[in-house]
Amino acid sequence: MVRFGDELGGRYGGPGGGERARGGGAGGAGGPGPGGLQPGQRVLYKQSIAQRARTMALYNPIPVKQNCFTVNRSLFVFSEDNVVRKYAKRITEWPPFEYMILATIIANCIVLALEQHLPDGDKTPMSERLDDTEPYFIGIFCFEAGIKIIALGFVFHKGSYLRNGWNVMDFVVVLTGILATAGTDFDLRTLRAVRVLRPLKLVSGIPSLQVVLKSIMKAMVPLLQIGLLLFFAILMFAIIGLEFYMGKFHKACFPNSTDAEPVGDFPCGKEAPARLCEGDTECREYWPGPNFGITNFDNILFAILTVFQCITMEGWTDILYNTNDAAGNTWNWLYFIPLIIIGSFFMLNLVLGVLSGEFAKERERVENRRAFLKLRRQQQIERELNGYLEWIFKAEEVMLAEEDRNAEEKSPLDVLKRAATKKSRNDLIHAEEGEDRFADLCAVGSPFARASLKSGKTESSSYFRRKEKMFRFFIRRMILQSLFSWVSSSQRCP
Repeated sequence: MVRFGDELGGRYGGPGGGERARGGGAGGAGGPGPGGLQPGQRVLYKQSIAQRARTMALYNPIPVKQNCFTVNRSLFVFSEDNVVRKYAKRITEWPPFEYMILATIIANCIVLALEQHLPDGDKTPMSERLDDTEPYFIGIFCFEAGIKIIALGFVFHKGSYLRNGWNVMDFVVVLTGILATAGTDFDLRTLRAVRVLRPLKLVSGIPSLQVVLKSIMKAMVPLLQIGLLLFFAILMFAIIGLEFYMGKFHKACFPNSTDAEPVGDFPCGKEAPARLCEGDTECREYWPGPNFGITNFDNILFAILTVFQCITMEGWTDILYNTNDAAGNTWNWLYFIPLIIIGSFFMLNLVLGVLSGEFAKERERVENRRAFLKLRRQQQIERELNGYLEWIFKAEEVMLAEEDRNAEEKSPLDVLKRAATKKSRNDLIHAEEGEDRFADLCAVGSPFARASLKSGKTESSSYFRRKEKMFRFFIRRMILQSLFSWVSSSQRCP
């Protein structure tokens, strides 16, 4: 009996089962091995063997021994075919369930925002009523975590609940909420501060927010590099400011008569083009400086702080006017214009550019992953379909080979019976009274005549049916040849 996977005869397109004796083993021209094949035929032979191996692995998978940690059972109890696990998966994938969880998170955020914290643990009546809602929120979050753990598994196998970072955050929030709710006897009330992480549960329920956060986290390294570049630029301009403006922001216009406070909150100079004092005032020290002495270039730290204020473009014009009053307005533009262009227009916009680029790449990565998963699923379905069709084709070839072998191995008695049947049929047809005799025999219901005609028709129809199947197998193999594919593709090309 020929089984699926056995080599068939050479006339059915196989490597040549009947020629093994003459081929001299695997290396012969008709042997099953690729030794006697041409290079192109050898590649096709290897591809057919690989396809057969994939088909056998698909329909006859090799059992793999698994333990309790590797088998796909959630909580070591619920298998993939378990009814409880199937319903749990259906609930977690149900859109109204997701909307309900999102509404619960939003309601919890509103409750947290309405709480009023008073000293010594005092609470308003509204805060007490809001605290009564805490067990309900914890119960809903526990139900969500439990149903997901049953549907996905806890931690051991691939795709389980704690294998996802967002689920880890949800689990920590739920666990700390349970401990904080039951913390009256265990002095764990400080865990209530972890409730501020509950708004982050919105991220796990909204994929677009996940894309934004992932893009920000992946942009940390480029942002660090841009931050270092920006720091070096600030340091360079701070050193230049030390050279030009050190100690020039501490002179102001004081009255000549007394040591009172300065007349105005602006620096001055003793020579033009700086700002000169008018009337009975003179320009002298010591004035702390603008912004209570913070805005100055006396040392590297204050210089870096002043330059940073300039590149943020928050009050940088006041610093420019102060430098004009202290040192004149002739050459100050050579310092502040490059500072604003390089530090503000270029460096800070690099941060926005990096964030925008990472966001675009993360969104493209998510879209590509969705397309890849869709394509992989489609290819898997096509591969299963092709394997099933190949299995059917092989089964047809096996059945045809069995029929052919049975036809060749019939006994001599069957041959004599066929000869006698043929002779009697010829006698009935070619005799002078053949027609009348045949009619008489049919009228009396001769079983021999009916059996002879029926067997003749059956043998001829089975013969032509086998030949038709052989011709169909031959055409199919010709179409699957690489040469035929190359010719058809070359004809499609313009």
